[in-house]
Amino acid sequence: MNFKRSILFLSTLILPTFAFSHGNVDISNGSHIEVYFADEQHHGHSDNDTERVYGIEGVWMHDSGVFVYGEAETGAHEFYQLGGGKYFNPTDNIGWFAYGAYAQGGYLDSNELRARIGLDYQVNHELSLKGRFGYDYGNSKISLGGGHDHDHDHGVHHEHHHSSKRSQLGRMDLGFNYELGHVAEFSYNYVVQKQLESDLVLDNDTNLHYEARLTYTDTKLQPYVEYRQTNKAFDAHHFEEKAVQFGVSFKY
Repeated sequence: MNFKRSILFLSTLILPTFAFSHGNVDISNGSHIEVYFADEQHHGHSDNDTERVYGIEGVWMHDSGVFVYGEAETGAHEFYQLGGGKYFNPTDNIGWFAYGAYAQGGYLDSNELRARIGLDYQVNHELSLKGRFGYDYGNSKISLGGGHDHDHDHGVHHEHHHSSKRSQLGRMDLGFNYELGHVAEFSYNYVVQKQLESDLVLDNDTNLHYEARLTYTDTKLQPYVEYRQTNKAFDAHHFEEKAVQFGVSFKY
């Protein structure tokens, strides 16, 4: 099976990777455009105090597997990333890719150079497994600064060193996609991020969250709803605790 037929075959079976804020762009689904908005609930805010973000992402993939992509968000925060790479199909049910990117609005709103590799494995027509591994390197030095100190509940001041360092962030995504009755698909993704530069660690050096998405696939425009929940945050006092995202994707 040639590459063009292989990627089309896989894209009909494999769900898009999640467009989580500041995370990975969907590559497995080939050429597409996606627009969305997300209502984010931040830790320490009231249930009615949400912030809205608007976003768009796009991927253009050549028949050879070479691709370029872009993503941008505005509203409660500003973020964009641009990158490119190549998708490979060693067998009919296995796909893998590698890409590099430049991102603005990463760790502590810094700019980053990013590298990702990913693997898609089609178990059967309904179920596929996926894994992504990445490394984000700060393009310039940053420091925690006084603005990131916290007053804890018991009145103890939490102090940090203010050395300027380049962020070094590791990321791992593991998940699955499952087709529901040929008209919908469910995706689940668990994400682990770790700050490798000790001088830039806030309260925790690890961030843990999960993402669950339900997509209606029986139309050309595919609407979806996604829920995200943070289990552990770099900054234990200011973080996106949960979010509900609505969007629509168009393959071309």
